[in-house]
Formats: sequence, C-alpha cells, structure tokens
Amino acid sequence: MPVSYEIDKEECLIVCTATGVCTLADVVRFREQLRADPDFDPTFCQLVDATGMTRAEVSPEQVRSLAEQSPFSVNSRRALVAGNDLGFGLLRVYEIVRGLRGDTQVQVFRNRAAALEWLLEKNKAA
Repeated sequence: MPVSYEIDKEECLIVCTATGVCTLADVVRFREQLRADPDFDPTFCQLVDATGMTRAEVSPEQVRSLAEQSPFSVNSRRALVAGNDLGFGLLRVYEIVRGLRGDTQVQVFRNRAAALEWLLEKNKAA
C-alpha cells in the first residue's frame, strides 16, 4: 500500500508515509484503516511524509474534496511534507481548504526535520 502509518502514543504523533504512485483510492483506504485502528486518537499530531511519492494520481479537485473532512481534530497539528513542486501544490490545496474550514493547525513543509520540529514544539510546551 502506498500510504502507511505508525502511531507513537508516547509522542502523541501519527507518522504517515506515502511512497510510489498514490491514488485517491489509496488515501480513502488509508483514512478508513486509520479510523478503525484502536490506537488512533484524533487529537494526536500528524506528520505526512510524501517525499517518497513518485506520482500523485489525485487531482486538485479530489484533494479539495478530501480536505472537506478530516479524521483529525481541528486542534491537532498536521505537518505535510512534499518531495516536489507538484506535491507541494497539492498539499497546499489541502492546507488552504482545511484553513477555510477553521482548521488552522495544518502546515506544508519541504523538509521533514522542520516539520517534526514544528509538530513537537506543541508537545514540549504542553
């Protein structure tokens, strides 16, 4: 599966990794699997690492549609890391739509280390 995840309960962090070719069906299946996981907590932070994704077979309109709903709380931080300009643009569409829905804790990065630093700074302050 091109989208996988790990839940770190100690850090209150869910790390999602997208690799290879990623389709809309892959993202939908991932969300269903995550929601069904007994360790899933919608208040956890999320890191989406899409740097290993070689192609996204998801249109900007489909990204917008996906962004209309999120399995995460509007108070949880989500850092999305893009590996190329197209991925960055698609993730920015997601960030913008979530922001319009009142979800201001979503940010797109080009660097995984910077994304993790931003995510975990909230946990350190708590």
